Amino acid sequence: MARYRVTAPTFLEAVLREPGEVIDYVGDPGSALAPLDAAARRAVKAYRARRAAVVAASPAAEEQSSAAPLSSTTED
Repeated sequence: MARYRVTAPTFLEAVLREPGEVIDYVGDPGSALAPLDAAARRAVKAYRARRAAVVAASPAAEEQSSAAPLSSTTED
C-alpha cells in the first residue's frame, strides 16, 4: 500500500485528514498527498499520466491549442 503525508486539509474516504498526517492510501493521489515511498511515487506518476491524457484528449484542450493568441503585439 502507498504511504503519503497530507499537505493540506482533505477528505479521504469520508474522513477529514489534516496536514502532517501520514496515511496509507490506495486511491488516486490528489495534490494534497505527498508520496513517501516507492509505491506512492509510482501511483502519483501513473495518476498524473492518466490526468494528462484526459486533459489532452478533451475538446477544450483542442480548442485552446487552435485558438488565436489572446494578446497582440501590433500597435494601432
